[in-house]
Amino acid sequence: MGRKPTIQEKYDRLNEVRLLLNNGMIRSHVCFELSKRWGIGYRAVDSYVTVVYKQIRDHFKDNNGKEDLLAKLNQLYAEAKDAGERAVATKILDSIAKITGANAVEKTETTHIINVIVPNEDD
Repeated sequence: MGRKPTIQEKYDRLNEVRLLLNNGMIRSHVCFELSKRWGIGYRAVDSYVTVVYKQIRDHFKDNNGKEDLLAKLNQLYAEAKDAGERAVATKILDSIAKITGANAVEKTETTHIINVIVPNEDD
């Protein structure tokens, strides 16, 4: 039975898996190639691949591409403003506000108290 990898080795291995996947290598080839190179089992390498896929999925789940879209909209806004296109710049600002939630109306709960006066039958 082999020794456990150090924290630095895990970090380096995850980076290497990420690099190979980023370059288009498929999962089975990554597992096969790195298991030979590192001298560990196929399933051990596959666990590293699983971790990398989870990190990638979490990254995109958190921003949903918002950062890239906002950067592009900011660039378009600057270009529209420089060109004197105020109507276009305003629409871009509206789009930015919708994406970031800056124009969302805050819902509040209100309670209405109604006082009812019932006439007395004795009168």
